[in-house]
Amino acid sequence: DRFASFSALWEPRDTIGGDVYWLSSSEQSGSFALAVADCTGHGVPGAMLSLLVSSSLERIYAHDSAQDPAEALLLLDHYVRSGLNQDRPGSESDDGCDAILLQIDPHQKKVAFAGAKLGLFHLQSSGEVMRLGGARCSLGYQTQIAPKDRPVTQEIEYAPGDVFAIATDGVTDQIGGPTGRVSYGYRRLEAILKARSHESAQEITKAVREDFTQWQGSQIRRDDITLV
Repeated sequence: DRFASFSALWEPRDTIGGDVYWLSSSEQSGSFALAVADCTGHGVPGAMLSLLVSSSLERIYAHDSAQDPAEALLLLDHYVRSGLNQDRPGSESDDGCDAILLQIDPHQKKVAFAGAKLGLFHLQSSGEVMRLGGARCSLGYQTQIAPKDRPVTQEIEYAPGDVFAIATDGVTDQIGGPTGRVSYGYRRLEAILKARSHESAQEITKAVREDFTQWQGSQIRRDDITLV
């Protein structure tokens, strides 16, 4: 109910997987947070990691629904690393996630966001589409993020009728097309978003699903896919 329209295309490659989207509690008033994360792997290992990510987000936003997105991503990086004991010498695992966090203020019509490998599409009511990138880092792995690669919070304003979209690389990296050897890519996704920008989130999701399925054709699904 906090959005004019909301829809998610969420399809694990297997029965369960490592992609997750998350919203902060509706019991907290004012601004709220939306996160999307793409965890290492798929199937059971990916799903276990996505549980760690979602529980970490609950912990981060338990007492402060207005947490700065970049700071929240760094906290998520810490909780995933320590939760998997990857902050200790000799750790046997080296897993993590790519993620994006949005802090949405519906009263001031502002979105503050920070990404780690995941970016944000902003479809303006004027018809313009902007793709806003995240930092070139992932979260939770053994190697800590270098200061120059840390996520940075960006703030943008929006108008009624604007649409925001987030996609994991399971969408853009899927092989298909006439030759069966070409990735779906950002340009194809961006073209559909632009053509459907005046429709509801549900109609946009339906259009992407149909085009994506046609593109995939007889090729196997390579990864979990999420479009929010």
